[in-house]
Amino acid sequence: MHGEKRERARRAGADDVIGYDGLKEAARAWSVDVAVDPVGGELSEQALRGLREGGRLLVVGFASGGIARLPADQVLLRNRAVVGVDRGAWSMGHAAENRAMDDLLERRVTGKIVLVPSS
Repeated sequence: MHGEKRERARRAGADDVIGYDGLKEAARAWSVDVAVDPVGGELSEQALRGLREGGRLLVVGFASGGIARLPADQVLLRNRAVVGVDRGAWSMGHAAENRAMDDLLERRVTGKIVLVPSS
């Protein structure tokens, strides 16, 4: 993850932000709750293996050009989840909800509202 994107994630409230270059070290140091994977390809398996038990891998895209081939045992035996996130396709079938999401995100960015995760 590039420096600018990492900083944006921190400002949005991420406790820690790592890129693929630090994935193995981070996974050894602490358990990863959620990994966002816009790259795909061979790095997806590293992201999956770095998750804690019950962790989630969000598959957002395939920027590398390769579609991930993930080992099912890593999902089953550690109770992990792999979730496809395709807002583009969803938004085409949910126009009103998409406008509401855009409005919500815009307000979050401009500081008109603050989203606080429940604990």
